[in-house]
Amino acid sequence: MRNWTLEFDAYRTEGLCFVLTVHPEIIATPGRIGLLREFMDYVTAYDDVWIATGSEVASWWSSLDLENSPAHPAEIFHALTLSEHQNYNTR
Repeated sequence: MRNWTLEFDAYRTEGLCFVLTVHPEIIATPGRIGLLREFMDYVTAYDDVWIATGSEVASWWSSLDLENSPAHPAEIFHALTLSEHQNYNTR
């Protein structure tokens, strides 16, 4: 619990997106589910925190209609896969 709150506080202080990853087979035990409940109570006590699913974050980000710089990893990946796809089609 302490690690989660320290990490959350640091992300919040910097205005960053905190992503909590939990695995159902690990967290869904009687001793651990209470920790998750306690942590979520801690997080939701702040009124400047948005609790969202990955899909909601993706929709919000897409709505901003921002372009990546050419050096962004997604753009490099796109350029590489497009190049590979074009090479494959010319064989």
